[in-house]
Parts: sequence; C-alpha cells; structure tokens
Amino acid sequence: MPDLTITMTFSQIRSYDNYIVANLQLNLLKEHGFSCYLQDEHTITIDPLLSPAIGGMKLMVVENEADKANQLLEEVEADYLKTVACPDCHQNKLEKITHVEQPTGFGGIGIGEGVGVRGRQDLE
Repeated sequence: MPDLTITMTFSQIRSYDNYIVANLQLNLLKEHGFSCYLQDEHTITIDPLLSPAIGGMKLMVVENEADKANQLLEEVEADYLKTVACPDCHQNKLEKITHVEQPTGFGGIGIGEGVGVRGRQDLE
C-alpha cells in the first residue's frame, strides 16, 4: 500500500507576547488562505512570565507561503499606520521602527524602544 502522507514544514514569521494581537494576525492569514498556527499560545496565555524564556507565541506558516504571509502582514500594518494620527503633531505619518541604532536607558535598552512607531518629523 503506498504511503499517502503529506509533510508540511512550517517557519516562524512573527513572535508575540500578546495573544490578542497574535490571534488577530493569525486569523487574518487564515482568512487569506494561509496554512498557519500559533506555537506556544497556550503556555504564554497561562503563564505570561514564560514569554521571554521561550520566545513568545510564534506565528508559524507553511514554509513556501512564509514570504507572502509576511508581505500581507506588512501591508496591513502599513495601511493601519496611515490611519493613526501622531498624538503630538496630529499628522498621519507614522512609520514602524524595527531596529534601534543607539539604544539608551536601563541596561543599554531604552524603555519602549524596539519595534514601535514614531512620527516622520522625528526622522528629519
């Protein structure tokens, strides 16, 4: 009898410490037909203090769909940022920050630094 098992390899494309955001993005991908799941969701939901130790909830997507899934999430985030006004200047010119060049603060890491948003006037 022939072996009819199909093996799918999954890749991690995102990591979360907040199950609400994780599930919103997971369901967005599922609505667009991606094969995906959240790894370690239950562990982090039950004991959030474990999140840093195990790397948070991991959004896993079938390996050959990972680039397209990541692109969709980036587009959705960019579209969302266009709708949010800066609380200081009230302009809709926020952009995502994924890397801090010169971190400062406690232990070399600034509070609130890392992935976030800032107004474009901060870049000039």
